Amino acid sequence: MANRLLEICNDWQIMRAGILERNPDLNLIIRECDSLIESAVSSAHSIAHRVEWDTREAAKIAAKISAEFEAKQGGDHA
Repeated sequence: MANRLLEICNDWQIMRAGILERNPDLNLIIRECDSLIESAVSSAHSIAHRVEWDTREAAKIAAKISAEFEAKQGGDHA
């Protein structure tokens, strides 16, 4: 996901330069777009980090439950 966000930001910088070259009077609008893009990228990064953390935590809990289940199954057969 990080690579895709970097690509999008790079694409925007290229488009931004072209727009400002042709229409310097759009500077304020472009700055507002910059702000919106920065906010969107920050939110996407934060969400991706939380999802990754949640996935790792879920894997830890699943492994613990599986180990407890296996221990219980082994104890039932003894």
